[in-house]
Formats: sequence, C-alpha cells, structure tokens
Amino acid sequence: MRRTHKTPLRFSQAAVLSAAAFLTSSALESGAAKAQEVGAGLIQRQAAFEEVLGRVEEVLGRVEAALIWTPVAPDLKAFDAWLREGDNRRYAYEFGIRRNSGFRILTISDWNGGYRYTTEPFMTGDFQSGSIGGGFHLGGSFWVVGTKDPADAACLGDKPDGAGRVVPGGVKHYYYFYGPDGVKPASGNGCVLEGPIYARARLFAE
Repeated sequence: MRRTHKTPLRFSQAAVLSAAAFLTSSALESGAAKAQEVGAGLIQRQAAFEEVLGRVEEVLGRVEAALIWTPVAPDLKAFDAWLREGDNRRYAYEFGIRRNSGFRILTISDWNGGYRYTTEPFMTGDFQSGSIGGGFHLGGSFWVVGTKDPADAACLGDKPDGAGRVVPGGVKHYYYFYGPDGVKPASGNGCVLEGPIYARARLFAE
C-alpha cells in the first residue's frame, strides 16, 4: 500500500514540473511575441514620424526660399544672361533690384524680340512744398535687353572711352510716368550697369 501511495505522488510531481515548464515556455514565447509586436510598432511609428518630419522640413524649406531674397547677378546685363541660361527661371522665381537707395520688385515681359525689365511704380521726381504739379510723378524705371531697338544693341557692347580704356557695355535704361493720358515712357540714363538683382522662389508648384 505504501508503494501504491507513493507512485501517484511521484507522478504528480512530474506532472507539476512538466506543466510549470510548459507554462514557462508559453509565457516566454508570449512575452517575446509581445515584445516583437511592440518593437514593430515603435519602428512603424518612428518611420511615420520621420516621414512627417521630412514633409515639414520640405514645406519650411519652400517657405524660407520664398521669404529670403538671394543675389543672383551683380547687374542687369549679367542678370539677363543668367535668366536665359534656364527657361524656367523666369517662372520659378520673382525678382527685385536695388537702386537709388531702394529695393524695387522687378517684372519681366517679352518685348520687341527681347526682354523688358520694369520696376513697380513708385513716387519719382522732385517735389517742393506748396507747388502744384511740377516734376512729382508716379512712375518707375525699365530696361530693354536683346531687343531690336538700335539703342539697345548699341548699349550691350564694350566701348573705348577715348583714354585707352574699355568701358563695359550695359543695358538701355528708360523712365516711365503715369499721366492724364496713361503711362508714357521717357528718356532715361542711357547705357547703365545697375544692380544687384535678387531672386526668391515663387509660392507655387507646376
């Protein structure tokens, strides 16, 4: 009877040990699976975060490019050459010019086989207190480059100055004024090298 009593006791101990080993193994496998799942989730979240961060940096880069003016040419003659190097530059950027102690937005239009560069209108001319009319006008400047205008072509080439030196060519400058009969061009400063010219990216994508 004693031997019969001890046998199931030994069997129970073996069963308990076996069950404990099974449970321990299952717990480890379950824990490893959960750890792997959590790790995969972290990796996915990290990848998603990096993707969003990349988009934010791209947008901030575009905003910064649209806010900061960068010099692209020392003068209008060099700017014309820079502009013609890439057909899309005219449409991808907006431009400005520094002249007469001010900064003016510069627009580009096709004219007479070449380009016409025009500042936005601003108050020009001389004003004396108490006078009516006179030389105080709303107007601006424009330059022509590469057109069929003979005066334009005469400006571009380098010329001797009579003292054994060569004067670098420039671009033909004109003024324009608003008056009762509309906008009228006027004589300007002749052949000039004005600048520098600045550019910044436009806020659109084609």
